Amino acid sequence: MRHAIGEAYVRTVIDRTGVDMTDAREDNNRGKTLFSLDGEADGGGQGSGVLEVPAGATREIDAFLTSFANEGRVAAGDRVTATVPLAGRNVAVAFIARRPSLLP
Repeated sequence: MRHAIGEAYVRTVIDRTGVDMTDAREDNNRGKTLFSLDGEADGGGQGSGVLEVPAGATREIDAFLTSFANEGRVAAGDRVTATVPLAGRNVAVAFIARRPSLLP
């Protein structure tokens, strides 16, 4: 991800599709790790880093980043750009940062 204060890199990516922490089941409490900089992916290693999504399907993905390279912080309302590799090409996706909301 890029911002005026520098760049941040992906630390961990998890497919959280179908995860539901609010029900009594425990078999759906953990998503599948797709990538881990620390090498702690499901089954060991770094994970495949590839997620195939059929046309019309959706996935819920959590991406955790390293700290930005320079001093400073991203503020609410700042524009942050992520480069996402899709189908053999890189696509720039812009986000507007916001403060995390607390769950009730």
